[in-house]
Amino acid sequence: MSSSIRASLKLWRAPRGRTAGDRAYLLYMAVLLTLVTIAPAARGIWMLVTDPLVAARLLPAVASHDALLLVASLWAAAVVAGRFRGPVIFAPFLASVFSASALPRRVAYARPFWRAAIALALIGTVLGAVIAAGWLAQGEATLAGAAGVVIAGAACGVIAAMLWLLGQLVSARAAAIVVALLLGSAGLVMLAPATVILAPHGWVMLVYANAGMSGWWVALAACATISAAFAPGMLDRMHADSIVAQSLRWESARMHAGLLDLSASAATYQPLPRAWREVFAIRAVGGLAGRVFIRDSIAATRTPFRLVAGVLGLLAAGALVTLVSATPSVALAAGVGLVTFVAIGPLTDGVRHVADSAAAMPLYGASDLALVASHALFPLLAGLVLLILGGLIAALWFPGAIGGSLAASIALALGAVAARVMGAFKPPMPIALLMPMPTPMGDMAALARAAWAIDGVLFAGVAGVAASTVFSAPWMILLVLAGGLAVIARRWARR
Repeated sequence: MSSSIRASLKLWRAPRGRTAGDRAYLLYMAVLLTLVTIAPAARGIWMLVTDPLVAARLLPAVASHDALLLVASLWAAAVVAGRFRGPVIFAPFLASVFSASALPRRVAYARPFWRAAIALALIGTVLGAVIAAGWLAQGEATLAGAAGVVIAGAACGVIAAMLWLLGQLVSARAAAIVVALLLGSAGLVMLAPATVILAPHGWVMLVYANAGMSGWWVALAACATISAAFAPGMLDRMHADSIVAQSLRWESARMHAGLLDLSASAATYQPLPRAWREVFAIRAVGGLAGRVFIRDSIAATRTPFRLVAGVLGLLAAGALVTLVSATPSVALAAGVGLVTFVAIGPLTDGVRHVADSAAAMPLYGASDLALVASHALFPLLAGLVLLILGGLIAALWFPGAIGGSLAASIALALGAVAARVMGAFKPPMPIALLMPMPTPMGDMAALARAAWAIDGVLFAGVAGVAASTVFSAPWMILLVLAGGLAVIARRWARR
């Protein structure tokens, strides 16, 4: 390491040094966290995996296909995550220093990557140990098989780390190909079980199905070892500009999250609109509502991957609405509300735009209220059509639930758009929430701040539950929508 890098690191670490009192306090916090959080959580997990119903669902003969799909999905998610936030991340200052230095990148970038790889390997080890312990308690596995499952879990973590690094290294097109191969091969194994030996996630299925006694954990461990051997070469090929850019985005996202501005934190990772830039979005067609509708629909296509994800999410939410209508479940209804809230996000960029410009001078020759109503039209209609379409597809399996599905889809679309408008006009967190709130149960200030940060998510979940009772208790959805309108009106008045 050169003297200039040592000097830079010394300057970086100088204001961040810890005294003996700081270290003692960290030790105290670690012990307290272990006693208050980790130990009860570990006990709860053990009670869960040894519960007869859960244990029956996790048996090797029952859940091996689930293990295949879960591992393939997690590996595909690791590749996608690498496009936005890879394992090689520094503070922006350190990213600039190491990227501009003469150090080989396999040395400069090694520490954060291997730290992430070890963390994922430990997570995989713990998950494998939990499953193996549950099998041992039920008499479904031997000690040797349990050891094989634990090693397979660690190997899956290492492979996930390598795919995470691969996602950070390659282009978006190459990452999409890798994701398609992972998910496609998993689907192929489901359709043609004879191909299970052709892919590492198929080996996971074989390890699970045989309770670790098949010997395929050796192949997984070898695959993890071989893939880890490519890490130095991959680190050498990392793009310095990409490392610095990802480090800056991560720092910005952390800063906004620390201020409980989760919308701004998520917006840090929104892709730039690059596709269809040559298509003119403003068309002299109809009135203001028609022009804004066309503008928003064309603008949504300029981030195609985000739009496709939103469309698929809304179709899935519509299918789940039909499922909830056929088999009522409060938890599933709340989940449908959350899925709809997230999926409709790519369609509501126009609402956020008009919220940002509402406090400025008029630019479009129209009132702010008319602009908000016009921009809300596209997500409302598009979301409603997609929810109904997803519900109609699911109605092929649940034909008796189609009526409830249509009514619930309308209520759900209204609730999701109302939640997005609430979020668009959300002001900074009130200073009063930073003050203590002593109660007989302790200080509730942290809970109040958390509720403030995720108020849109909470509203969407409640709207999902209310939409599922649109026939049996229509007053619930009316009450929820009225509450959302009241919040929007209050934030509108204070914009």
